[in-house]
Amino acid sequence: MNTDTPVEPQKRKLTFVRVAIVLVVLCIVALPILHKKHDALVDICSSDKGDLQTTLDACDLLLDWTVSDPAERSLAYRNKMRLYMGVKDWEAAKREADLAVAADPDSYIPWEWKARVLEAMGDTDGMVDARLTAFDLQPDDPDALRGKYQLLVGLYRHAAVDEFVSGRLREDKSLGWLFGGVHSEMRRLVESPSLYPLTQIAFLEKTLEVRDQFASDPEDWHVKIVFIALCQVAGAKCPPLYPDRREGYPKINCDETMAKFDAKYPRFIEEVVQKGGPNDIHSFVADEPEWTTVLIQARYIAAVGGFLAKPSHEMAGHLLSHDQMFHCVSGGEFLLPERHTIRGFEPTYPREDAKKYLPREFRRNLVDLAYVYRNAPGNTP
Repeated sequence: MNTDTPVEPQKRKLTFVRVAIVLVVLCIVALPILHKKHDALVDICSSDKGDLQTTLDACDLLLDWTVSDPAERSLAYRNKMRLYMGVKDWEAAKREADLAVAADPDSYIPWEWKARVLEAMGDTDGMVDARLTAFDLQPDDPDALRGKYQLLVGLYRHAAVDEFVSGRLREDKSLGWLFGGVHSEMRRLVESPSLYPLTQIAFLEKTLEVRDQFASDPEDWHVKIVFIALCQVAGAKCPPLYPDRREGYPKINCDETMAKFDAKYPRFIEEVVQKGGPNDIHSFVADEPEWTTVLIQARYIAAVGGFLAKPSHEMAGHLLSHDQMFHCVSGGEFLLPERHTIRGFEPTYPREDAKKYLPREFRRNLVDLAYVYRNAPGNTP
């Protein structure tokens, strides 16, 4: 007689797939916990409050967690460095600064902090090297470029300044941070050829290059701005814009110039001459030479500004009229009377500054450009 015998169920095999599924589930559950732990360590490590050792321990734990992110590791080392700086443990601070640099060597930030530590330790040479490295890691940042320049100038490293600035000029890199009006740093460099010979050569070459670009396309706004800045710095060495055309310009006859000025600007005399005084510009110049000089120079500067801001046929004529009057009343030179004020009018620009702001060759180039606008077909270049 047959009897049924119970069959034992087969044991399930622990396959690789099942193991992987379990691990994935565990990771999903653990990730939020790990993130919270990480964020908590970041908060403690970056805090300047609490117990010093507790904060340092948090930073060390954080460094164990962030094994692959250079920026985060560098920040953790810098936080430790900052803590050691707070208690003036400079050797420990330098150790952490070195680790911060090693963790993220292509970032300028840890190099800047290392420079601060070295400066506090009295290591001037090390500080300078670290700071220069930080600047070089920001090759197109105006603040970094200015900082590097000022650091080298302050250390009297004239050869390094010369190489740095001339290199930027030859590479056609931005140097706007060196220009800043009459007393620009670029002017100081160009006017000191014995200290900065490479810069002067590169500057004059760049000025000629931009002059050629501007002469071929006077409507290029960007090139115009660059040429104006270069020419103001170059002063007497500013290259002429259209030298071959100058012989053909009308000669200045001051009697005719003043008569035309009266006709073109009839309200000028009315506005500046008291009742019973001269009734034309010619008489005004004869009776009040100092006062006329001040007024015409001021109007001439305004005419230059108007033409540069919005060059046109009309503005070119305005500039030429004032340029000719400027030559008639002061010989084309900026001259201020010896008296500090005239009729209560106090000049706002010193004589030497005016000469630098509008050097003669630059003003002759403005005349060149004005005749282009006056004579070209369609009244434009």
